[in-house]
Amino acid sequence: MIGKEMSEWGPIDKGECMVSETGDETQKQGVDVDQYYATSLSEFTNALEQAIATSHQASGHDAGPRRFWASVLFTRLCSIGVSILWLCPQSPVNLDGLHWDFSSLASLVRNLFECALSFFYLGIELVGDEEWQVRLRVMQLHDCMGRLRMFRDFGSSDEQLSGFEAQADELRTHLSSNGYFMSLPDSLRRKLLRGEQASMLTQDEVLHRMGEFEQRTRGYYRFLSSHTHSFPLAFYRMTEHNRGRGEENEVDKGHMAAAIEFASGVLTRTTTDMQAAFKDVVAFNLGKFNWQILRARRDARS
Repeated sequence: MIGKEMSEWGPIDKGECMVSETGDETQKQGVDVDQYYATSLSEFTNALEQAIATSHQASGHDAGPRRFWASVLFTRLCSIGVSILWLCPQSPVNLDGLHWDFSSLASLVRNLFECALSFFYLGIELVGDEEWQVRLRVMQLHDCMGRLRMFRDFGSSDEQLSGFEAQADELRTHLSSNGYFMSLPDSLRRKLLRGEQASMLTQDEVLHRMGEFEQRTRGYYRFLSSHTHSFPLAFYRMTEHNRGRGEENEVDKGHMAAAIEFASGVLTRTTTDMQAAFKDVVAFNLGKFNWQILRARRDARS
């Protein structure tokens, strides 16, 4: 959920949640970029504080394997959220920041979004035990094959590579003996057994199951991805629009405001899901985080 005007993960109508590259869209749309950024940053900080409080309150509870993975991924979501704040000038941990780097922020927001999908897929959605076992084994097989290829490129020993191959064969055996897995289409089974996918569902399929699919979300994901991969969209017309150099400017500030607004919706949804998943073992309370702790750690090391 993004902002108060929408129930789906997609940019709201504030110049399509981004200031145009011409730089004059702000005036045309009547958007005060400074205020938009300040509001988005405040909302994101509050959403992150509630996520961190939820994570702390849920820690230490043995609530079964599914909720274990929910806890792991939710912790990662909180950590990414804190990293996002470090990149945001005027945030509680970067009060005097002068470096405006939207492309790096876009990479982290994209990472947050992808982690939220994994969080729902592996730890939240209520599916049968056989299906959940398939989800877990498919993820593990993808990880195993990824490590095999990585260590092969590193020139690791044959013994270590043989260990990964043996583990992959064991995971394939588990999958092939699972009734749910065998009910999947042949083409998908073959792809999953090769370890080509970490999930048996696409991003859009997960979003549909979450009730969060909206076509603009896909468009915004492509926008974030262009900056993550340094595609031409990330660096076209940088000079003429005075953006992408770290200096404060309306284009990057508007993009950053949109990105953290998007991230606020992601965190709010995942926090709600996390609290619902642990409601039988934890009485959650709203919390505030003392950001001075992080600033003090930074200052002590400088």
